[in-house]
Amino acid sequence: MKRAETKLTLTNLTTKKDYSITLPVGEEELTKFIDTVSNNDKDDYIISDGFNEIKFFWFDVMKYDNLEELNKFVKHLNECDEYEYDLIMALIDWGEISNLNDVYEVSLDDYKLEYDLHTYESVGKYFYEMNYGDINPIMELYFDFKKYGRVIMNYEFHATFCDKGVLFCIG
Repeated sequence: MKRAETKLTLTNLTTKKDYSITLPVGEEELTKFIDTVSNNDKDDYIISDGFNEIKFFWFDVMKYDNLEELNKFVKHLNECDEYEYDLIMALIDWGEISNLNDVYEVSLDDYKLEYDLHTYESVGKYFYEMNYGDINPIMELYFDFKKYGRVIMNYEFHATFCDKGVLFCIG
């Protein structure tokens, strides 16, 4: 399943000629592309989008970032299972991954993504049921699940809401 791809423009600094590539690609194709752009390593090149920084999966790609590493990252995203992909996207959205180096430094085992929890109240109910069992109707009248969820997210765990649910820092 190809869920991640991105189009980049590279500019040869000597000829000022632009070249485009859509990642991911195979190693041989990438090597040929870099040879073409760099005039067989005679010229320097930059990753450009009109010579500005560009967004790449919600973090900035700098003009001198390593194209092989970018390609490796996009390949990795395509090889991830759905949970790992959603977790990486949530970490990027949260700012825990803010550049290409962070991708390999962040331990995914330190985080947990709980799907379909989108409010403090749903977080409170989820943790109550995990710790104490089913919620009886009388308990719902007296217990403030919203406040409990807020305490869980802000004080028990370092957590944030994301598109898929709640991302918890557990490490």
